Amino acid sequence: MTYYRHGRIGRLEEQFTPERHYVVGLEFNTTAVDGAEFRFHARLTGPAVSYDRRPDAMLRQDPLMAPVWDARGLDIDSTDPTSRLGVFRVRSAKLDISPGLHMIWETLPLD
Repeated sequence: MTYYRHGRIGRLEEQFTPERHYVVGLEFNTTAVDGAEFRFHARLTGPAVSYDRRPDAMLRQDPLMAPVWDARGLDIDSTDPTSRLGVFRVRSAKLDISPGLHMIWETLPLD
């Protein structure tokens, strides 16, 4: 089976407070399965961002140095539960979304 999802970028903002970051909003409206196209709506639900202390941070000799953390998942903005946009933040000075970024979407009823 071959799956395709079609949608749009509904929001793309560069923001500078509290630090420089980007806000990205995606919306999906159709999916195609083996050539048959269907309408659908979905909400971005995960994976939620989590922070893990890097193992090499434990080996530092200077106790005054801040620990180094790895972030995994998406910094999801769920302040508007009625929005059809899956909104997340990219906390970086450069907008860089890696190919194959893992996202979890929950389907919603059609209007």
